[in-house]
Amino acid sequence: MAFTGDTMTDLRVMDQLMMTEPHSASICGYAVNHACNELGPAFRQVGIGVESINGGTWLTEDFLG
Repeated sequence: MAFTGDTMTDLRVMDQLMMTEPHSASICGYAVNHACNELGPAFRQVGIGVESINGGTWLTEDFLG
């Protein structure tokens, strides 16, 4: 979630936070984080939900192999 007051800015903030998580092949071999899921070949589909309420934005991503 992010609370800048602007949905598009919130989404950019959340994307930056997720993509700065470590995601090398060795890390993704034992850890599960957003970046590993987004960049990993195991997942072929993703469902994305965005909700904006009272200046905050919530984002959910569900991955399917």
